[in-house]
Amino acid sequence: MTIGIRKTMPRDVLWATAAAVLLIAGGLGWFLHARPHTVRPASPMPKVPSDIQVRLGKVRLQGISGGKIIWEVEADSFDYAKSRPILTISGLKKVVLLNNGKEELSMTAGVLEQNTMTGRITVSGDVNVTGPSLRMRTSFAAWDPRREALQFPGRLTVRFGDYTLTCEGATQFDVVASLLTSTGGVTLAASGSTLRAQAIRVNVAAQSFEMDGPVVADLSVADMQTWLIDHKPPIIPAIPASVKERYRDYCAKKERAGRPTPRLPRAKGARP
Repeated sequence: MTIGIRKTMPRDVLWATAAAVLLIAGGLGWFLHARPHTVRPASPMPKVPSDIQVRLGKVRLQGISGGKIIWEVEADSFDYAKSRPILTISGLKKVVLLNNGKEELSMTAGVLEQNTMTGRITVSGDVNVTGPSLRMRTSFAAWDPRREALQFPGRLTVRFGDYTLTCEGATQFDVVASLLTSTGGVTLAASGSTLRAQAIRVNVAAQSFEMDGPVVADLSVADMQTWLIDHKPPIIPAIPASVKERYRDYCAKKERAGRPTPRLPRAKGARP
């Protein structure tokens, strides 16, 4: 009789070995099957149009004149044409005009184009211009570097102080002088009242204006009375006593000069 002896493996070692085998098998299966599906092919680069020489994304540009920064631009894309001196910037985040390092105006718009030969800049789309004491909105504007002025050839809405100004014709805003001029018909509204004229000059810094041409006013009396509650009318100085005395003398002399001279009765038998 032959007696065979089999050595058995402890239970805890058996379970540990089985777990290790399953872990290795599972990891190998994931590597062979799941990994290839997680690798995505690289996205193709967008094709640059043939008339574009340089294209950049997420740009920040600065314009320098006389050694000073006069404007800054942040945008999503930048295109420079091959055959024309035209720089096109799309997805404008911010356009800032500077005067001696101080921010004069900020602007947002859809597209900005600059003629790199003349320095002239145009912006289009929903154009919003914001300054320390005014806000302007239009669909198209241009920057003239020689005059340091913004030009608006079409309809423009301006808010300054308590006023809302609508310009139908050509408008120009001198950034340095803070002076806005417009011709071609304007409407100024405030507190329910309106003024209409052919032209206007607005000193934005002083919050004052002058209107030219026939001026048509549509005033709200109730709103004017409400305005007078918080705004006292100007004090008219008293008339000096000497002026009053001279005026009384003048009125008396004028009255005497206008009276007829009395005629004496003629004596009986007297000849004229």
